[in-house]
Amino acid sequence: MHNDFFRETVKLKELELRDLDGKFAKQLTNTNRLLWDIPESVGIKTGTTTGAGEVLVYEYTKDKADLIIVAMGSKDRFADVKLLLDWALLSHSWE
Repeated sequence: MHNDFFRETVKLKELELRDLDGKFAKQLTNTNRLLWDIPESVGIKTGTTTGAGEVLVYEYTKDKADLIIVAMGSKDRFADVKLLLDWALLSHSWE
């Protein structure tokens, strides 16, 4: 997350790809819905595999709080990460 290019890329909600001559364009939408639901979301990585189930590697940053949460084997990765984030924000203080 210290790489500026990577950090800026993973927090993009949408991106339009175009070829050099403008004949091809494709709109891409990030699958991490927490980017829309929680303004302090940085993003990182979503995925699903048979072995791991739903996966979300998620970063939240606000003021001095900077959290990375990883959910694997989930049936609802966004709800699970939101619960963990809410717990962390209520249980801890960053001073």
